[in-house]
Amino acid sequence: MFESIRRWTANVPLGYRAALITVIITAVFYFWESWPYYLGAAIMLCSFLYAPEKFLLVSDEHNEVKNIMSLLAVRGENLQVGLEQVPACKLKRVALGEYNKHYGILQFPFNYHISHSHIFPIQQVDSVREFFKTNYPHVDLII
Repeated sequence: MFESIRRWTANVPLGYRAALITVIITAVFYFWESWPYYLGAAIMLCSFLYAPEKFLLVSDEHNEVKNIMSLLAVRGENLQVGLEQVPACKLKRVALGEYNKHYGILQFPFNYHISHSHIFPIQQVDSVREFFKTNYPHVDLII
């Protein structure tokens, strides 16, 4: 629910959000006698209205690629994903699935060697699944 509010707020033009911040600050100073208890909440609300993208519960930072297969490669005993590599012996689980109707997502949630998640066209999910089944059969695919 918070995520949908954050996204909705981010789509409201900054001018309208600035006007609402001004109203909140005016109300704080007008009702100052009862507001000191709520001053922290008012500051947080104004901060949220000013920059909702900074209030992320989950990181929205994904590497969006057109062809995920161009990033995946077997380099000796390592899996290479873009510029990052992980030894095959340390690769246990890979999260692969549908991000939304148009995109698939590839993540390495249990491995610190690869820090980015990748979003790619949904049509390529089967190709990525086959890549891991062929080259890394020991890896559990979390779907």
